[in-house]
Amino acid sequence: MKKNTFILLCAFISMLGYISCSGDDGEQEIRLSNENTILSFLLTVNEENFPLSFENGEASLLVPALTDITNLTPSIRISDKAKIKPALGTPQDFTKPVTYTVTAENGDVKKFTVRISIEKPSADNSITSFEFINLPENTTTNKFELLENDLPNTDVLSIKVPYLSPINELKTRIVISEHAVIEPASGEILDYTKPVVYTVTAQNGDIKKYIVKVDGSLDQVKFKEGLVDAFKNKKPGDLITFNVSEAHQIKDRIHVYLTDLLTQSKITIPVQDVQEIDEDTHTITTKLPATYINSDYRLEISIEDGNNDVSEIFRLDKGIPNFVQVEPVDMNGNFSTIEKLFSTHSTNFTKCGDIRSKFIAKMYIDISKRISHNFYLRQNGKDFVVYPQFYETWNEESSTVEIDIVCDMLQDGAVSGTNYTFIIETPDDGVKHEFPFVNHQGNSIEVIPLEPLVIQGIDKEVYTKGDEISMTISGDLHINTTSSNLVSKENELSVSFFKIEGEGDQEEVKERYETTISSIEKASFRIPDNIPVGTYGIHLTFTDNIGNKSFKSLADIVIE
Repeated sequence: MKKNTFILLCAFISMLGYISCSGDDGEQEIRLSNENTILSFLLTVNEENFPLSFENGEASLLVPALTDITNLTPSIRISDKAKIKPALGTPQDFTKPVTYTVTAENGDVKKFTVRISIEKPSADNSITSFEFINLPENTTTNKFELLENDLPNTDVLSIKVPYLSPINELKTRIVISEHAVIEPASGEILDYTKPVVYTVTAQNGDIKKYIVKVDGSLDQVKFKEGLVDAFKNKKPGDLITFNVSEAHQIKDRIHVYLTDLLTQSKITIPVQDVQEIDEDTHTITTKLPATYINSDYRLEISIEDGNNDVSEIFRLDKGIPNFVQVEPVDMNGNFSTIEKLFSTHSTNFTKCGDIRSKFIAKMYIDISKRISHNFYLRQNGKDFVVYPQFYETWNEESSTVEIDIVCDMLQDGAVSGTNYTFIIETPDDGVKHEFPFVNHQGNSIEVIPLEPLVIQGIDKEVYTKGDEISMTISGDLHINTTSSNLVSKENELSVSFFKIEGEGDQEEVKERYETTISSIEKASFRIPDNIPVGTYGIHLTFTDNIGNKSFKSLADIVIE
């Protein structure tokens, strides 16, 4: 008992230092601990653990923005037998540095300071990705266009979605800046038939608005090039195909029209098929009318109200032939409207001769068979043949050809008038197609068959040098060519003398004797003073003001 009491007494005294105690078992020395270290320091902030390490009695920690550090209770472990102040388990306000004092068993003191700082709140309030996840055929879109606007802290997003998307109930998937929040939230199903306003608030409270506009319409339809070649040789009732940049998924919404550029008449042609080739090219098949008049055409396509396009011009020439008009003529650089068409005649009433009257006809015929067509001017049921100069004058671009009136229409019974029509006879079936014979102003052209030129004989057979020889010239001598297919010239009379030496022998006098015309109907010339006496033949040529000629040979004229 005495021994135990002695031991307890020695332990008490050891708190004051160490003493040397002796007893029955001998002498024992006691030493107090000097350990005063923070072995671990752990802060739990927003359910996240942050261990701190001390260096030279200092420890620091950076915590996320907006963290409340006014009431944090750290988990601390210190040296054995040491004490700490503030006490373990005591909440602390770390908005200012907090210093912990650790006292060892032997009374030694060490201080530990903890400094906690808070990150600066983020000012980022951006939408980095915006997509709809319930589009047709499980497609998504995250492509948006940023539109310019003058609204402060506001962006306008234009988003294109496939046609027929459920714009009134689209579901979103939106990605925004870290720490920011958005309202309405990502994943909500909203009606985008009108613009929807999103508000993105940054961590620091800055606000930015996004006005989202959704476009679910079809892109503007455009014809592809190449129709001119694609429709060559297409006959009535044939299928035609062409490519466009955009097409409606519903075929019944697509309308195709064929427009005649001459008459501006528009007819609907049925859509047979729509085939998508790639994301921006569609092939549309349609059918030409069972009958069509040859002309220049355009196609028009409409895929919805207000979304249409017209094609380049192309030509169809395998249908019904088409005469359009008599073209204006170029008179010294100025185009003149044809109002009168003169049908000239040949000498001595031959049916066809060298003197030709011409006009330029605009018409649409099957080019591959153009030389097999026949053409006429018709009056009172009678057809007068005219001839096109296809190889020399056919203009494929303008569909015009120069046509000769080579026959004497007057001799064949034609009379002047505006009651003429133009006839195209097709080669395969011999059908004669009749058209108004009009100029480019749509007015009927007056066709005027001309009377042939005739030189009358002279009234005596014997003349002396210097005598005047007179003759009468009949027919249409001087034509008013204004607004006609002919160009006016000067009347001419030429004379050649042939010396008759004997029977069957003629010698042409080298001199050529010109005359003066006293009037249009009366022509006269003087016998030259230097001509040798003898018997002569006289060859007379008269040319009227449009180039028609009349010839007359007078024989056995005696010059004394």
